[in-house]
Amino acid sequence: MNILGSIASMAGGTTSNAATLLPALLEQLKKYPGGIAGLIAAFQQGGLGGIVSSWVGTGPNEQVSAEQLRSVLDPTMVNEMAKTAGVDNHAVLQDLTSLLPLVIDKLSPDGSLKDEELDAGELTGMLSKMFGRFQ
Repeated sequence: MNILGSIASMAGGTTSNAATLLPALLEQLKKYPGGIAGLIAAFQQGGLGGIVSSWVGTGPNEQVSAEQLRSVLDPTMVNEMAKTAGVDNHAVLQDLTSLLPLVIDKLSPDGSLKDEELDAGELTGMLSKMFGRFQ
């Protein structure tokens, strides 16, 4: 199993969806107005500040539903990820319920967001260390 498949499995998504969704998610996060901080602000403005704060913080990550994600994520972002991953919007939102908290959590290992630009290779490396070595 490759690293993306392993991440997908640990995130609770189907291997095929999450393996193709992770690169699409990382690309959308790089394009998001204000980057990761802008996305977190959207969660806070959408009434999900406590949930997203748990992902950034050092404690356990709170769960988020597909409907909650639908209420705060830009539909264009979801459409682009669905198109790239080759799945429908519902599948994207469902997989993001576990994948997005994991990604945000790994981008804030000490309880605060990293200031530098999102690096997909670095993120994959962090996730690889977290899940151990995979073939």
